[in-house]
Amino acid sequence: MNDTIEKAAEISTLAPVLLDEYAPALESYLLDGGEEPLLKAYELGRKAIVAGLGVLDVVAIHQRALVEALTRTPEDSARVAKASEEFFSECLAPFEMAIRGFQETSATLRQLNETLERQVAERTDAVRKSEHRYRTLVEGLPQKVFLKDTNSVYVSCNGNCGRDLKINPDEIAGKTDKEIEANRGKQFDPQIADLFCQIRPDLISQQETG
Repeated sequence: MNDTIEKAAEISTLAPVLLDEYAPALESYLLDGGEEPLLKAYELGRKAIVAGLGVLDVVAIHQRALVEALTRTPEDSARVAKASEEFFSECLAPFEMAIRGFQETSATLRQLNETLERQVAERTDAVRKSEHRYRTLVEGLPQKVFLKDTNSVYVSCNGNCGRDLKINPDEIAGKTDKEIEANRGKQFDPQIADLFCQIRPDLISQQETG
């Protein structure tokens, strides 16, 4: 109990206004009861939250105020204990509401995250299926099909193209014509290679502006 009172003395330097208001409000409720002191208790709970105090801080403040009130109220331990509990519970109500609001917010955020994760998974699955359909279609073509970026670097190719270039289609991404021809043991004319690199961006540019 002494530790609690010492804690209250420490709290008083942080929230003197709260301590000054709490004791008379509690004493008023212990003597006469009524709704007005309970409303005051609720208001004091809100002030404690705004002041950055926690539940343990309010416990210490309540303990100190109760000790002071008992020296001036008639001795009726059962009634005083019950009234003190009611007043204290009302003071803690804002803390309960704040915690409940935090829990509800957390639940909402968790639900939103779950929804987002589900949407991402659905879209990822849709993209994967679309890529599979594309690969199936391209692999079934008799033509040699390849895809390059604007720097004339290979992105992908189908099996027929890979067989012609003597490279696994899964290994073609990131390679240039010079690298592929070098792997085939052929001397690739640099002028032809430069021509390949120049033509591709021009074709893409014409397609985008056409």
